[in-house]
Amino acid sequence: MEEDELIKNLNILEINNIEQLKEGNIDYWWNKVFLSKRFKEYDINQKNNDLILINNAREELNKINIDKINNALISRIKKIKSDKNKDNNIQNKIEKEIRKINTNQNIEFSKENKSQNTDQKTSDNFINTKKGNKFYQRKIPTKKERILKNNLETKKIKKIDKLFYLLVFIFLSLLLILSFDRFSISNLLFNLKCNLRIDLIFDNEKKANCISENWKES
Repeated sequence: MEEDELIKNLNILEINNIEQLKEGNIDYWWNKVFLSKRFKEYDINQKNNDLILINNAREELNKINIDKINNALISRIKKIKSDKNKDNNIQNKIEKEIRKINTNQNIEFSKENKSQNTDQKTSDNFINTKKGNKFYQRKIPTKKERILKNNLETKKIKKIDKLFYLLVFIFLSLLLILSFDRFSISNLLFNLKCNLRIDLIFDNEKKANCISENWKES
């Protein structure tokens, strides 16, 4: 009997592992299954077919050496484990591929977001400006650039203020010097004029009046 046929007959008697054959022989399991089917309420035709299959399975299995049956059960268990391992391996491969795909998608998404953020930052640094009939982008200065520009303008204004005050000081100084020189020269001329008058040589009071009158006239 082929191993597949042997396993089929064992399944009919609901024998799935070697431990069951240690608990009881083929007839023990035949009797258990046969009675469970016989007293079960369901379609009579189906029941008769099931009982015939059970009897045939018992008859065939009793012709086979118990060692061969045990080997068939061992082989069956190994095959089940092997199939299960294959299924697990396939499942692991599928999960691995899914993780790989998700990782690649996350990397692409991260790159795309980085690119969008870079474009956005670049766009945020420019402003559209119209000149005539044409539009062009003008760079918006950063906060650091604005502060630096303001500092430079402040320093420039301070330099201009200092230069202005210096010029004013020089101008006022010149006026003062000119005014002082004029006073000194005028006073000298008035003294000389009054001192040269013969009628005032010995009269200091008249000299003073003479100088005062000259100042008034000037």
